[in-house]
Amino acid sequence: MDPAIIEAAAEALTEPVRSVRKVDEGWDFDVSQLNDRWIVRVPRRPEAAAALEREVVLLPTLDQALPVDVPRLRHVLRVPQLAVVYPMIVGRRLKDELERGADHEVLGEDLGRFLAALHALPVSRARALGVVEHGPAEVSSFVQRCIDEIFPLLEPFERTFARCVFDSYLTGPAPPAALHHADLGTSHVLCDAGRVTGVIDWTDARIGDPALDLWWLARDWSSSFVQGIAGGYERAGHVIDDAVLRRAGFWYFAGPWHEVLYGLGPGEDTFVASGLAGIRSRLP
Repeated sequence: MDPAIIEAAAEALTEPVRSVRKVDEGWDFDVSQLNDRWIVRVPRRPEAAAALEREVVLLPTLDQALPVDVPRLRHVLRVPQLAVVYPMIVGRRLKDELERGADHEVLGEDLGRFLAALHALPVSRARALGVVEHGPAEVSSFVQRCIDEIFPLLEPFERTFARCVFDSYLTGPAPPAALHHADLGTSHVLCDAGRVTGVIDWTDARIGDPALDLWWLARDWSSSFVQGIAGGYERAGHVIDDAVLRRAGFWYFAGPWHEVLYGLGPGEDTFVASGLAGIRSRLP
């Protein structure tokens, strides 16, 4: 991270720089921990900067409506470039918490209740806050990119199966629209003392198919974790029926295709290779 950004963050916080530790260097952002208590997040590309601007507007509403912590921005810096500064949310990644022996059903219920609260937020409010739409037209565009750019990298039988999965989703009933996180990986869900305590990285939040956030139900997790998610979600008034499960399965299948597209675009060849491996791992 540019030292000038760290200095600007420390100046805004009126704290001297005592320590800086890189937390993450993801697809779109550089993230560092300042003085063991502040997170400094900087977009790496113009598209990420635009998404961060939308996140800045959305976060206060999420903070009031959700049963877990989200970043509470202390400063939005614009010199020497756009960056946000917020207090670190204490917690381990969900993946680590699951592996260390925490109660899977309790964690699943927490995650299900969080998703229920998020998906219940009024779409009209999300639109007023500038959240982008990702409806059938956008999904069709994504599928077409996959066909144009990734199909040439696959074997004929792989293309045939993938085309069936894509067509089944595109020709099915239109899903309901809801505000959803859209990038809810295990590193974006934070836990402490066996409970889900926070969710970070909201720049991909959008209005569209909420089943994207329910991809967890399609992966081979422990049965108690999956049952916990479903129970927490349904007890809050949502329904998980066969149609929701089919759409969740589609989004689980679609995950590594995004990785390949990123590798073919602004990313690196390693993302193409790992994404193709992910695609093949989800084929029959």
